[in-house]
Amino acid sequence: MSIFPIVVFSQAVGMKSEPVADFRNLVPEELLALSQGQTVFRQPDNWKDLSIPVAATFYREIEETIRKGGHNYIGEVILVLPNDQAEELLPVLKERLLDFEGYAGIPYQARRSKRWYDLFDYVKEVGGSRNTTGGMVEVLQFMEPFGEYGSTFEWTIKPDSVAYTGRNTSSLSYKGVRAVSPGNLIWRFHAYPVDGHWVFYGLGAVKAFDLFGTLHDRLSASFMARIEAFFRHVYNATSID
Repeated sequence: MSIFPIVVFSQAVGMKSEPVADFRNLVPEELLALSQGQTVFRQPDNWKDLSIPVAATFYREIEETIRKGGHNYIGEVILVLPNDQAEELLPVLKERLLDFEGYAGIPYQARRSKRWYDLFDYVKEVGGSRNTTGGMVEVLQFMEPFGEYGSTFEWTIKPDSVAYTGRNTSSLSYKGVRAVSPGNLIWRFHAYPVDGHWVFYGLGAVKAFDLFGTLHDRLSASFMARIEAFFRHVYNATSID
């Protein structure tokens, strides 16, 4: 895993650690944070460094997606809560996750300048359908410095699980260069119960052309700040620096 600051967000503490032990590739500090009911952001180097528990039903699918896709910017946001605390979070989480146009108001802090910006200038729903158990929407979203691009989001909500996927449907360009091809910016979120707790797993992954490494640090800081901010918002978490 990259040497990258671990960002921890406040949530309730005092939980048992059994589901935490199912995660892979976590350092002791990350395991401790999860066992205390805190949300952990981490930046895996590649598919081999993902933390998804092998027992998770989506484990192989996500691992294969990242392995075959060759994503070079990956961020995970993970949380484990006891059932009672999870039941309080889930209604807020679902509302925020599916308020697509509300993504425009999510604040994020640029890692390099430390200034605050909106995650998106705007997000507009332009198609799709919803029902009580799931749906699919098409959106146009504007994100600096990449401009406007299209995405699709799909989700399924059941009493014992939440599953959400997102993928760009048009290219993202940076300073006139196509940085991300269609389908190479993905979002995944899964929530499911296990052993008296709920596991919350969020993933953002990008396969981006970085001018043979010359833009790697700048793009990494940009993408990771956005992934962190998005799931901080969805998890209703407060940053602790």
